Amino acid sequence: MDVENDNSYTAKTNLLIFNYATDEKDQVFAHQIEVVRQLSIKFRKVYVITASRGFGSLPSNVTCIESKWVQGKHFSNSTRLIKNFLGVVLRDKNIVVFSHMTEVQSALVSPLTKFLRMKHIVWYAHASRSLAMNLNKFMLNSIVTSTVGSCPYTGNKVKILGQAIDEKKFKFTIHKIGSPYNFVHIGRTDPSKDINKLMRFVEDVNSMGYESTFTIVGRPSNPKFNFYIEDLYNLRKGFKEPLRVVFREPMERNSVPDFLESFSIFIHAFIGSLDKTLVEATLCGIPVLSINHEYRSIFGCWSNTANSSLEDEFLALIGLSPEELALELKRRRKIAEEQHSLSGWIEKILTILTN
Repeated sequence: MDVENDNSYTAKTNLLIFNYATDEKDQVFAHQIEVVRQLSIKFRKVYVITASRGFGSLPSNVTCIESKWVQGKHFSNSTRLIKNFLGVVLRDKNIVVFSHMTEVQSALVSPLTKFLRMKHIVWYAHASRSLAMNLNKFMLNSIVTSTVGSCPYTGNKVKILGQAIDEKKFKFTIHKIGSPYNFVHIGRTDPSKDINKLMRFVEDVNSMGYESTFTIVGRPSNPKFNFYIEDLYNLRKGFKEPLRVVFREPMERNSVPDFLESFSIFIHAFIGSLDKTLVEATLCGIPVLSINHEYRSIFGCWSNTANSSLEDEFLALIGLSPEELALELKRRRKIAEEQHSLSGWIEKILTILTN
């Protein structure tokens, strides 16, 4: 296809994306390469400045520049990023900028984009404020986020888009609930995820006479959190038999639906923004037990009690008839499709980027 002469592109500007990883095998940011692919359909040219270029093909109209962002290397990271940015905008001024979960990188270039009068949008889905975003909010055109509670900033600049999940990749299956209860958690094994709370919950369920196992899939997002894995190992050693806790390495997102087939319940204790894994599990039809307020406000609680514990949620869940469970799982799947689909997200972000 001759990109220069093709008339199918809807956007009149070109697009520059900042992201952490352009890598379909990345534990946390595998979805970012799919966003690049989908947005490239709408723009004649797409430039990506990424901290890490890994696995996965890109369309011919995408130019990917690896900034080699290294944790702790503040000066070299900053100078390299600004050099990469200037290298793009000096040869192509017809650009709109989208920073995908990169608030620090955004803060480095937002004074320049404002000076050059370039539209600059940032995706920020964290419940807490950051110094970088405190600067960005004055420089950016818009802040886009997943849910109301996933962004601490308010005002006309903040737009709610939902999560960006390709629902076609997550096959829906009604999961039957019964003994043994095979619990699973997928995501970063960071202290903020409170996985030790989940382990104690499963131990409590087991002590109540419900035979249980717990599989934890993931690794720390940063080497400084390696101590937390050791803490979890030590916690496991103190549990009574026959409770079984298994640790597994991260898997590719495309493998998640098949993997979840063998589990009963997805459990989760992070109280910040809405994690993508919760929506993915919901799309797959596996019941989710979570104390996350964002998930509960969107999908509801099994116990219909706002501040219920994981134990309360579990007992309410297993008290449902198979027909009641199937009906509720289908209802939650429909919500996930309507509010958090990749196609819907792309259309929303495209409108913000091009208008």
